[in-house]
Amino acid sequence: MTSTAQRIDAGRSRRKVPSIGQSGLEKYQALDNFGWKSSKHWNLCACSAGFTLVEVLLAMAILGLCMTGLLTAVSQSLSIARKARIYDTARNLIARVELEQPLLLEEEIEEGTEDGDFEGGPEGYRWQRTIELAETGSEETGLFSEEQELFKVTTRVIWERRGRDEFEEVTTYLYRPGQGEDSF
Repeated sequence: MTSTAQRIDAGRSRRKVPSIGQSGLEKYQALDNFGWKSSKHWNLCACSAGFTLVEVLLAMAILGLCMTGLLTAVSQSLSIARKARIYDTARNLIARVELEQPLLLEEEIEEGTEDGDFEGGPEGYRWQRTIELAETGSEETGLFSEEQELFKVTTRVIWERRGRDEFEEVTTYLYRPGQGEDSF
């Protein structure tokens, strides 16, 4: 035999507690069955189900900082890739100058500057070659005689970027032995 009070307590223990997955009406009914009819308790339960304005603003600020860093990194990597492509083109054009305008040891090599454009090549690039007599060391060491010549050859490919001239250059030394009996 159970008393009426025991049956009421047993019924209350089987009631559902409000959960996040329930709709608003189901939560209200669950709260009403649980004995919480006060609007104070209902407001506390309803607010815990969503995000507050401060949480949303904080998440947006964090997202904005991350996106700024990501966009900066992407733009820098694109800039580096563009520079690499330009310098690769310049190096290929330097090789093209060496093939099309070779300095032969059989010919007379003179100091001076020569320049030109690339016909049929990429636009905006030009070349310049400077030939000068290199320092041969002191006369005491006798490394080079007066008949032997060492030339410093600087080949430069020039292009314009953002209103300024940029260039890539290669410096080589060309040894031309004298035309005496020791030449080969």
